[in-house]
Amino acid sequence: MGVASVGSVVSAFAITIICFSLANDELGVSFPATSIFLIYFFYLCLQAPADVSGGIVIPLAFHKRKEAPRELILSLAYGVLRHGIINLISLTTLLCGSLMLGRPGLLIASFVNVTMLFLFQSFLLTFVSGIKLRKSDDKKVIVAVGLDSGFTGGVVDSLAGPISVVPSTDIERDSNYINLRQSSIKKLQSTFARLLIPIAINSSGAILALYHLSAYEPSPVRDVIIYSLWATVWSFVCLLFLPYFNRQAVLTLDRYLVKAGLDRLEFEHALSSADLKGEEEYSRTASVQSVFYPIPAPKNRIENIASGKQNQRFWIAFHQVARRTLYSSLGFGGFLSRSVRCNVGRPECGLFFLTLG
Repeated sequence: MGVASVGSVVSAFAITIICFSLANDELGVSFPATSIFLIYFFYLCLQAPADVSGGIVIPLAFHKRKEAPRELILSLAYGVLRHGIINLISLTTLLCGSLMLGRPGLLIASFVNVTMLFLFQSFLLTFVSGIKLRKSDDKKVIVAVGLDSGFTGGVVDSLAGPISVVPSTDIERDSNYINLRQSSIKKLQSTFARLLIPIAINSSGAILALYHLSAYEPSPVRDVIIYSLWATVWSFVCLLFLPYFNRQAVLTLDRYLVKAGLDRLEFEHALSSADLKGEEEYSRTASVQSVFYPIPAPKNRIENIASGKQNQRFWIAFHQVARRTLYSSLGFGGFLSRSVRCNVGRPECGLFFLTLG
């Protein structure tokens, strides 16, 4: 479902970039707000079939969610509406930057957006999902009350470092593994790598968009639209290689945890229980895993530990790089964070990073 969703959005946006580039008129200059709404509505139409399938049809058909159909429909509608508000605020900020400072203002506005995204990530998660977050005895952990039954835990960023989000039903389950994993990540991955690598990757796409725009006369509204379309297409390009870096980081961290004293049986149990609660993909072939999978299958991770293979420590710098890059792309006007696998039909999933990754 994720592949189909990403493919349809990216293909349509790439064609739209070409159409806008060939247009000689300054489309939408008189109605900036309306133009931004229309580009978001265009995305919504492309994404809606996948959201309905991934958020309602498939969970009900395969009994993956315990909620009633009415609850699933309301939850999806609630999440899509509020996630859309984030998209529209980001686009409005880009438009303000474009109107006031021209094309350099697009890049400045993007940095403002991304700063807000990382400063208020936990708030945005509650805003879109409708869950409640409460503090636990451990300052590095917050407890989520109300997330769907398939939620196995996640991570949100803060100035002090990543914070674990655990479901209230599983507060004690695998807690030693989760705590050790999070403390190890905080120790091994610098703030520079955690936040600036994703921003730098998205900035590269923004610079390409500005270079593309330089061939045309300035038009603030059209510039924002093409810039946003470029950010989405660039996210797809990044998805072709970033999951590999992320998988290497996960495997490296796994080996570090076992060497640090984590019991291998506890490690295997944590992976297996999360897999049963989520996708039930205990193993994958190498070819399947190479396509958009940032986290290796449980069997691959367990075999990596058993093989004794030495993973280079520098890979830790890229831990969660794929998801953080997608999340921060919202600040550049990107739309793809809701379209990838795991996030289809569950808008809140694009606002945090998986714990077991």
